Amino acid sequence: MKTAIILGATGMIGQKVLNLLLNDNRYSTIYAYTRQPLKEQSEKLINIVTDFSNMSQLSFPEIVDSLFSCLGTTKKKTPNMDRYRFTEISIPQYFLEVGRNKGLKTVHFISSIGANKDSKNFYLKIKGEAEELFREAKIDTVNIYQPGFLIGKREIYSPGEKMIQKIAKLLDIFCVGKGKKYHSITSTHLAKSMIMVDDTEVNGSKIYSYKDLEQ
Repeated sequence: MKTAIILGATGMIGQKVLNLLLNDNRYSTIYAYTRQPLKEQSEKLINIVTDFSNMSQLSFPEIVDSLFSCLGTTKKKTPNMDRYRFTEISIPQYFLEVGRNKGLKTVHFISSIGANKDSKNFYLKIKGEAEELFREAKIDTVNIYQPGFLIGKREIYSPGEKMIQKIAKLLDIFCVGKGKKYHSITSTHLAKSMIMVDDTEVNGSKIYSYKDLEQ
């Protein structure tokens, strides 16, 4: 039986991952760290509500097997660049450090297609820096997911996002060959893939794009 930590459990993908973990008999305890209380209820769910300002005071499991980092933000939601970097870099960095001391063996990180620490695009640059952080965390198995456009229901839609999701589905017909990695993917598909990958025991770092997850 596994103990898992999930970050970003209130987000579009994080919610899917959380529900899958709660309904998977391989996991006995799920620690979810969120800024708002979760609606989900389960005997094996431990929801720790925090603003992450004093992470050293947070409770952690004695042993943790897997970490699912589903954190994400936008410039509109987090216009302050220091806070943006704190969410994308500092929070997962702390959990990686603590997890390593708790026996953490496997981590999952949702990045983005095009992530590159040298990119001039701030979003892709931060995702690239985070990828490097995970790869260098000295964890046995590091799984990095680089989805294209994400399809799914959000709590709050940005202007025109519903229309963009429809357009993305139409553009998918052109995502063939080397361009397959840009294919859109549903939040449910990505979440299920992460749980399936967590059941493997392949050491090292691997990047998954749509072409790796389509089946």
